[in-house]
Amino acid sequence: MRTKNIYAAIALFTFVLALLGNTYCYGAKSLPKKAFKELDHFIEERESITVERQEEFNKLRADYLQETTINEKYTLAYKLSQQYISFNIDSALHYAEQALLLTNEQDDRQHQALLQLSEAYIFAGLYHLALDTLNELRKEQLPNPLLVRYHSSMATYYRSMHSYQRNGSSKIDYNALRAAHIDTVVSLINQQNPLYAVVLAEQQVDQGNHLQARTLLKDKLGSLEAKDHNYAITAYALANTFQFEPDTLNWIKYLAQSARSDVEGAVKENAALRELALLLYQTGDIERAYQYIKVALEDAIYSNARLRTFEVLEILPVIDDAFTSLREQKRKNILYFTWIASLLSLALLLSLFFLMKQKNKLAQANQEIKNINNKLRVTNQELKTSNELVSQINKKLVKSNVLQEEYIARYLKLCSTYIGKLDDYRNSIRRKATTSGKEDLIKMLKSKKIVDDELKTFYADFDKAFLKLYPDFVEQFNSLLKSDHQIILKEDELLNTELRIFALIRLGITESPQVAEFLRYSVTTIYNYRTQARNKAAVERDLFEQEVMRLGLPG
Repeated sequence: MRTKNIYAAIALFTFVLALLGNTYCYGAKSLPKKAFKELDHFIEERESITVERQEEFNKLRADYLQETTINEKYTLAYKLSQQYISFNIDSALHYAEQALLLTNEQDDRQHQALLQLSEAYIFAGLYHLALDTLNELRKEQLPNPLLVRYHSSMATYYRSMHSYQRNGSSKIDYNALRAAHIDTVVSLINQQNPLYAVVLAEQQVDQGNHLQARTLLKDKLGSLEAKDHNYAITAYALANTFQFEPDTLNWIKYLAQSARSDVEGAVKENAALRELALLLYQTGDIERAYQYIKVALEDAIYSNARLRTFEVLEILPVIDDAFTSLREQKRKNILYFTWIASLLSLALLLSLFFLMKQKNKLAQANQEIKNINNKLRVTNQELKTSNELVSQINKKLVKSNVLQEEYIARYLKLCSTYIGKLDDYRNSIRRKATTSGKEDLIKMLKSKKIVDDELKTFYADFDKAFLKLYPDFVEQFNSLLKSDHQIILKEDELLNTELRIFALIRLGITESPQVAEFLRYSVTTIYNYRTQARNKAAVERDLFEQEVMRLGLPG
């Protein structure tokens, strides 16, 4: 009888543990993994796909550099710009400009080069330049294929402006202008054009004919290979027809197919992966949404597509917060599960103790000692497990902090690059003004005041942001220097040049060329500053910069 009672208690304990385990594992809403299997596979292979694509560009660039005839050189420059536009916008702009330089006003290819340049400007987020370039075209002289492309570019321009705007009335205006150009494209485009179905479907959606649009796109998608970039475009358009019902599963399915095609084809300027991440977040698949939004951000930064970066950064904090909350909830669930298991273990031990109490007093005393020892071992093991879990969580938190510092460093580098580009732009306009004889404009553009002012503001913002992260950095840095060489800042200074150099090193920007680019000094100057600081160190000279990297860390 007593044995049966023991077995019954063990069975109850096992059942409750299994019930808790199932609740923990399957409590969250999740979507079938089949829809994401291929996408996840290509994301894992993304690095090698990018390297392979880059090698193709390198070969094409080598052909371009070796070519001497103008016609062939134009063809190669134009091809490079076309292929780079979905991979790296800066390179696409460069080769579009080179192609334009190889044409003249009597050359019919000038229209083609201007269209390519305007498209590159749109993807780069330089919308005013894109519109100016499109307005340079003499539309009455364009043959039908280029006229189709002109109106497609205008539609893309207004679609991008629509995405950027937050004011309701402006959105309606931009959307109406986009729709008007789409109607023109439909009236001009050849039905053999690979994008005919996509454009016609967009017109059908504008008119509220979602089913007709869906039928067109499904038929077209069936005739395309998954690696074809037109497949990604068609699948993305098809996915968006399901948002009006909404049919979430099909919406996710075709976004995943579009994203898979983009990743397989090394397309960095893409929209499907970001929208897929947002949709997964809304359906509760937080972990997968977080994984995809990180990849989308990396692609946007790699391609330097400003609209895509803007769109990703809009939703990244929301998904990141949800992911952090999910991780914390899991930690609480594990802790709760541990407590329940401990309580059930205690209940089981008490039941056993009660049954064994029926034996004689001597056997009862011995068994009681044995049970107490077993209980201590179980408790110690549980304590050890809990400590290991806390240690793992702490390591993850440290990794999270390091990741935040890395993003700050990337942000600062992007800002610095932008200021450099602004200076390049100023020089470009000055050269153009010089050839046009506009003396006042030349004088104005010769001034570097705008760049100096931007740098001053940028460094002030950097100083504030950095000291907010590491408020004691100056004092801690001085503690690494000999007493007679410590830095004394002026009254209006937050950081000086030497402190900024080591602030960047603290953020992980350790290469002198990168530091020099950020601070607009020569590499030699940065090297001299670093050498002088090591010579003034109160700690071992070779360990000075390692100690700087540890500033602000606990312990």
